[in-house]
Amino acid sequence: LASGQEGDGGLGYCLDEITSLTLCLEGSSLGYTLPYAIETCMRQGSIPAARQAKPDKMAAETRGKRRNQETEGCLTSDEVISMLVEMYAGEMCVFSNLGWWVNETLNYEAFYADVSTLTGVDVNFREDYMYQCIENKVAILADQYGGCQYDDMVTHLLESVLWMDCFKDKLQGSCMWKLDDYFNNYIYNSMPAGK
Repeated sequence: LASGQEGDGGLGYCLDEITSLTLCLEGSSLGYTLPYAIETCMRQGSIPAARQAKPDKMAAETRGKRRNQETEGCLTSDEVISMLVEMYAGEMCVFSNLGWWVNETLNYEAFYADVSTLTGVDVNFREDYMYQCIENKVAILADQYGGCQYDDMVTHLLESVLWMDCFKDKLQGSCMWKLDDYFNNYIYNSMPAGK
């Protein structure tokens, strides 16, 4: 998570993900548990150093395989499940460490109990907002998967990992704004009087 990169008129500061989240989530239960969960999964190798937008990557992966015994251009259910598990291993690891991913199912009660403690972060994880985000991500996959038929297991897993993706996107975007305000206020308050 970085902000103020050269050329955008910002402050030019850059923070690693753990430090950013610790500052952003200060005062909530997630201020400790989420950075710790990410750090744990990084040590385990579940989170790669370089990340790519997942729905875009899934579409690219599908274009590279284009096979199915029944429907030309579709992946099999097993192929989709394997791809999702591999691609979202980091998110599953983090959610599992937080108690949000139990027996391959999202624990919504635990999720909302934790996010309800967030303070000073302008982000809405209301269920209808999250499903709208999921629908937007599914639209990215429509060209590749629109004509494909999959069982409930695939649908459930896809919805779950896209929920994880939406959580990450919404939190990162909100933290960016909060950290901008944090550093702007810090610099303003550090300036000598009269400047």
